[in-house]
Amino acid sequence: MALATIDIKPGFSDRGLISEDSPQGVLVKTANSTPIDFVGKEYQTIDFSGEMGIFGEGSPDAAAEEKTKSSNDATNGKLTIFPVTLQASYRVPKKFLAIFGVDGYNPSAPTYNAGAPASMLEQALQQPYQKGILEQYSHYTNRMIGRALDYLGIYGINPQTKKASAIARQNDYLLKAAAPISYTPGTGPQAAQAFNAAVRAVAENGDTAAQGIVNPAFLAAIQDGETNIGSQTQYAAQIPLIGSQVSLGGVTLYAGSTVADATAATAAGVASTNVLDAIIGDYQDRFVWGMNLLSGIEVFDSGNPDNSSEGDLAAVNKVLLRTEIALAWGFIGGTDKFMSISHTKA
Repeated sequence: MALATIDIKPGFSDRGLISEDSPQGVLVKTANSTPIDFVGKEYQTIDFSGEMGIFGEGSPDAAAEEKTKSSNDATNGKLTIFPVTLQASYRVPKKFLAIFGVDGYNPSAPTYNAGAPASMLEQALQQPYQKGILEQYSHYTNRMIGRALDYLGIYGINPQTKKASAIARQNDYLLKAAAPISYTPGTGPQAAQAFNAAVRAVAENGDTAAQGIVNPAFLAAIQDGETNIGSQTQYAAQIPLIGSQVSLGGVTLYAGSTVADATAATAAGVASTNVLDAIIGDYQDRFVWGMNLLSGIEVFDSGNPDNSSEGDLAAVNKVLLRTEIALAWGFIGGTDKFMSISHTKA
């Protein structure tokens, strides 16, 4: 049982903060979040493919098929996304209370309450002095949420263990069915050509817009590539030497280290001889995600609530901070509408 729970104020964790606090999380930047019920959310999809037809309405010039009214078949689909519970825990020294100007564990301190250090800690956590540590905790929690969404939605793996997870894969993941485009790197425009092919394939699938999540090294490969006559590729001038967002040919790309995680890619089925470069698709229309906070910040100062090898918190003079969230995501129309770019290792 937690010693105390700190209420989380609005703004502690939301889409804006997650995007700002997660320079290595990329999926959170591709689409706005949507409210998600704790029991999940269902999307109905209808495919109104086909064109209008002429009805001759008694005209002697009407062709046989124009003398009657005909219809197109509308395909109805359903996408249900389920929330997955995630938790973030940190063990921190009890001396962090000194940041607040309060020390309930030091008998020589003027705020020490003899015989009741637990109550003193609980009292301290209700004071405004906690601002500094909570801002740091908020920053790292949001950073982890952004990274977790990548590991779940791109690879279908447990973010902590980097292993395939049936729970993680109940909402689908990009590398399950994204159509592969592979190239062999060189000094020429190979990377740029692979990017062009991926965007064109997305267009051929019927989407009219595209975004991408990319390995930062892929942007460098596009920038450094040269044409057959030794000039730079068409995108070279648009790519900064460092940055997390760039637009190439009308396609916004978000770069992050999670896309470069070789362990995660292997767990998702990418051949160990390949490097994942990018996944291109219409994220704004096809990717949905949402988050709910399940708890405030729980504070423990005794026991072993995180099954740590350190054992009892009291024995090592530490406290544990924990927050739980529900995170849900899904891909409307399936992940086969996306294109995965990879290259063979040198």
